[in-house]
Amino acid sequence: MQTRSQTRMNMLEVSIDFEEASRHWNSNKKKIQNGCYKYVCGFEKKNGNYCKKPLCKDMNRCNQHAGCDIQHSGCNNEHTGCDNHHLY
Repeated sequence: MQTRSQTRMNMLEVSIDFEEASRHWNSNKKKIQNGCYKYVCGFEKKNGNYCKKPLCKDMNRCNQHAGCDIQHSGCNNEHTGCDNHHLY
């Protein structure tokens, strides 16, 4: 019988694309001062870039990508009347 130190370990090959992982992690964040981040929409556009608009109150997306029926510019994150506040 072999002890644990005598047993040959089966190593699994791990292949992580850190560039891609970083891109996805940053997709819904905007870097601000002092190494901090602020959450943003993060909706993937047709061109492959991510939307960096601010989130509307109680939403996981900006008003454009959450399907909010209130059309306004420069969302102040305090509007009401949108029925799509909870996206899953």
